[in-house]
Amino acid sequence: AVVLNRVAASELEYRYFSNTQGADFRVWLEQWVDGSYQRVSNIVEYTPGTTNLFELQLSEGYQINRSGVLGETGTLTWVIEMDGNIVLERLATNELNYVYYRNWAGTHFRVWLKQVVDGQYQVVSNTVEYQPNQTEFNLTLDQKYKLTRDGQPGDQVRWIVEQNGMIIVDRDASAEMEYTFMESQPGARYRLWLQMNIGGQDQIVSNVLSYDEPTSYPYELGLEPNYKLTRSGNLGESLTWVIVKDDDVVLQRSANNELSYTYSSNTAGSYFQVYLQQSQGGYAQRVSNIVRYEVKNFGYTVSVDQNYVLSRNGMLGEPLTWVIEENGQQVAQQDASQALSFTYPGNTPGAAYRVWLAMVVDGTLRPVSNATYYQVPEEKPPLPSFTIAVDADYVVTRDGLLGDMVSWRVEENGVFVFEDYAGDSLQFSYHAHQSGARYRIWLVDDMTGEVVSNEVIYDFFASSTYTLTLSEDYSVERSGQPGVQLEWVLEEEGVERWREDATYQTVFNFPYHGEGLSYRLWLVDPTTQEVVSQVKGYTYVLPGSQYSITLNADNSVTRDGVVGEPLNWIVEENGVIIGEFSAMDEFDFVYENNTHGSSYRIWLSWALTPVSNIISYQVGTPAYEYSITLNTDGTITRSGAIGDELDLIFLRDGQVWAGMDASRELVLSFPFLSSGTYQAYLVPWGGDEVDQVSNTLDITVP
Repeated sequence: AVVLNRVAASELEYRYFSNTQGADFRVWLEQWVDGSYQRVSNIVEYTPGTTNLFELQLSEGYQINRSGVLGETGTLTWVIEMDGNIVLERLATNELNYVYYRNWAGTHFRVWLKQVVDGQYQVVSNTVEYQPNQTEFNLTLDQKYKLTRDGQPGDQVRWIVEQNGMIIVDRDASAEMEYTFMESQPGARYRLWLQMNIGGQDQIVSNVLSYDEPTSYPYELGLEPNYKLTRSGNLGESLTWVIVKDDDVVLQRSANNELSYTYSSNTAGSYFQVYLQQSQGGYAQRVSNIVRYEVKNFGYTVSVDQNYVLSRNGMLGEPLTWVIEENGQQVAQQDASQALSFTYPGNTPGAAYRVWLAMVVDGTLRPVSNATYYQVPEEKPPLPSFTIAVDADYVVTRDGLLGDMVSWRVEENGVFVFEDYAGDSLQFSYHAHQSGARYRIWLVDDMTGEVVSNEVIYDFFASSTYTLTLSEDYSVERSGQPGVQLEWVLEEEGVERWREDATYQTVFNFPYHGEGLSYRLWLVDPTTQEVVSQVKGYTYVLPGSQYSITLNADNSVTRDGVVGEPLNWIVEENGVIIGEFSAMDEFDFVYENNTHGSSYRIWLSWALTPVSNIISYQVGTPAYEYSITLNTDGTITRSGAIGDELDLIFLRDGQVWAGMDASRELVLSFPFLSSGTYQAYLVPWGGDEVDQVSNTLDITVP
């Protein structure tokens, strides 16, 4: 069955996201030709877990190299095919490379590995192909001026580029399978081919490609002081900045909503080429002139320490200027000639800064150093003495010790309704919940009445008949069939804002969202006003388009862009933004405090503005075979039966600290533990910390 059709116009490579182990896959390219899709490529076949067990690579001298180690299972075998016929099968267990001895000129070879899997030989590697002493080559040119040749490394060939009848490039291609020609001039005619010296004479050994460079382009790029790039055209046009640094493409960035852009990593000593790209007819094509510039290496470097003191190298008296950028906007220029260090007096908590040195060069103030980044953290109030949390069953858990002189306080719909001593237990469940009510719970000191913990807020629902699903466009779809009398209720920033009949409306769209505001939506029975659905919470955030982020199988997130940009990851849990984490120095991010049963959304922000798409995921609740609970006397009660082959292990700071046999008793005590805080759970006999078979308890030993 066909499982994916994906546009390949702007991709030269792609990895399918759901490569199921053991499944057989076939991949090919299709193109719209004469009114229908037709296959326009060969077919690649593979089986995850089988054909990718080993990787083959071809190196100089027709040497085939394999991955793995010496001493693989005795069935691992080289298979050599010459001109369509298998000519050799050779044991590969004790070889990591092999050169076939009959590499005759003019023959075509295919090589792969096979191995016995599930009782029969199967292909367990990719296939490599080569043609010894090849004198006929095929050359292709893509829309980005990249030449690609067939053959193999070591072929004694040269890239030739002719401009208006004159050869302007004669470049060794023996170690290159690809070459990008970036020097096209408007209005010029180009021819490109491969050349080889045969019998003392240079001969053309490939097809000859030709193209005419346009005399003008739809868009014009310009370069202003401080390497600021500008483009013609209007906002909203589907365009992409392409930055080539020292012959490598280092950034492709949406230019839809930008008429200017300054690349953030203009490294001293590097050479840059920049152009605009646009998708046309299914291909990504250059649609502007190429702007070229070189960042001269003036030898200046800047750094910042933990106290936000900026330091530079060089000598006093040099005509240098500190340039300070706050949240992407330039806010100050300060003379740097009379001191080697400087502290910006306008540092603002929560703001991100980018600082560099500038000098007047050729009449223009230009950057002459690297850029350094720092962020001033927001001042946070002191942490409370105790931390409390609520789980999906409305059980509130506190830290601290048994015997602490503290009490629980409960507020229902804004009215104080209950107080209870908390010293005899680390857990608390309010006994008089009302369905649909909002509860706020916290701890107070018994002697002074002072609040000594954070607060938890939740809405209690006796049951949820309907489920709600939030879409990317912030529409919400309910379960169930049309015709049942229901009503939508929407709350904005904690205040009821909107009601709407849901009897025949299974999808709800609120027309008046406010950027950055928090919302909660649920269903009620219009007759009794009883809540009959889960509550769906979210923060209304419009995604940006400057960056792209992707969600990986382990719920980690990967971004594009470059290292060093003052970006932050924003994490939303169950509709509430709970954290902001720096994305400046890494492309990958993992939120470490996922809660089972919770839903999450993550996006990138720059100076508090969303600049990427939004990804979402749900953390499921693990189903454990056993459960454990903490008793008021400090012992632990486990489920199951006496004789179950179990150990109770204790972790401290993420490392196994101690363990005990849990098979003989259902109530377990552990007087051997020293004072401290531990995480405890059950594992089977002979297991380690990853073989968890129960929930985890946080316990504190006084």
